[in-house]
Amino acid sequence: MQASLEFLLIGSAVAAMCLFTLTFYSRNLLSESSALARAADSVANSSPYYSQPWHLFNYTPQTTTVYYAQYSASISGRNEEIAYALDPPSEVINLTQFSHCTQVGFYGNPFGIDTQCGSTNAWMYFGSYDCGRMSGAYCIMPQSTGYSLEGMAGGRTYVYSFSLQVYTPSGVLLTQISSANATSPIMLNGAVVGNATVAEASSIDPTPSPTLLLHGNSSSAVNQSQYSVYEQELNALVPMLAFYNGTGVADSTAASIQQAIGAYATSQVRLLGAGVRASCPISEGSYLCPAASPFLYLINLTLSPSLGMANQTLSYLGSSISVRS
Repeated sequence: MQASLEFLLIGSAVAAMCLFTLTFYSRNLLSESSALARAADSVANSSPYYSQPWHLFNYTPQTTTVYYAQYSASISGRNEEIAYALDPPSEVINLTQFSHCTQVGFYGNPFGIDTQCGSTNAWMYFGSYDCGRMSGAYCIMPQSTGYSLEGMAGGRTYVYSFSLQVYTPSGVLLTQISSANATSPIMLNGAVVGNATVAEASSIDPTPSPTLLLHGNSSSAVNQSQYSVYEQELNALVPMLAFYNGTGVADSTAASIQQAIGAYATSQVRLLGAGVRASCPISEGSYLCPAASPFLYLINLTLSPSLGMANQTLSYLGSSISVRS
């Protein structure tokens, strides 16, 4: 009976201790839960975002934005011609002949060409003539026809004028460029804001190859086949006359000279009668032709610093426009 009572007393004590412990931890747990709830409410009221640890997520990369002014260009109102250099003119001559008994001095020596022909601008040879024992003097005199020939020398000059527009953030830059002027002003809203120069002009047009026949102020292109015959006969005759000039010749040589003179005269008449209209006129000593394709330019634009710094190279249909402050 006494043992049973002791067991009950011990069990009651253990139960009371467990109840106390459970109550204590429950109160602490509720207290911590309330603190966490208050902290959560505080964060929720201050920001809708969760703040990440700075050492992991608070990095912002450093960036630099550079703004480039955008320019564009166009060329309009083109007037473009190529002046082709010409060779010095070569006169087309007509030949006249006369002959007479050889004039001799006191000792029987023949006089020179100036006496025999009345001019040093002549060719002369001595040959058979109906003068008894004396020979005859044959004079070949060049006469002007008023015609001359000119070929292409190979050089060329570019003749041009055009309008250049450059579109900038400040407005449209305008300039009128001409081969007659070394520099041209650049205008913006009626004010000069720089100057333009053409550093180089070029063209893909091939050099024409006509031979021109000039007569006074008119010109024509020769018939090329007739010109070839004329050149051949002229190049055969002139060296022959120079070789026998002032000498006595046999009858067979005299006949060859006369045949060469006749062949040249025929080719010269045909050449002058076979001219065709030239494709381009002659202007100031050059063969001036319109450009078949647009010129290519290297243009330098120097702008006032008041427009801001500019350093761009623009392209337009193969031309290059350098814009600098």
